[in-house]
Amino acid sequence: KVSARRGTGVERDGEPTLFMFLPARDGTARSTVLPLAFGPVTVLAPRLEKHCGKEPMDVWAIRVWEEHTPVGEEPLEWILLTSVPTTTLEHAWEHVGW
Repeated sequence: KVSARRGTGVERDGEPTLFMFLPARDGTARSTVLPLAFGPVTVLAPRLEKHCGKEPMDVWAIRVWEEHTPVGEEPLEWILLTSVPTTTLEHAWEHVGW
């Protein structure tokens, strides 16, 4: 489990970015920059599950990830799939806070 203090969502070099403070494994905190991406995706139904529907599902994907991780640290990456429409940057930032 990662206990993180959320920073602010801003644009950096024209790209949506989240500044976040994370505890390191040795107990010292570090700050990181997490780019944000979001958009619609279609998820195919499982082929072998009889109790699932057969139709694909249209959902929204929201992803934040750490591009530049310090040596010895595991990079952070988080992907949320949601049925809640995420059509604006404001929606994406709100949903990241879930």
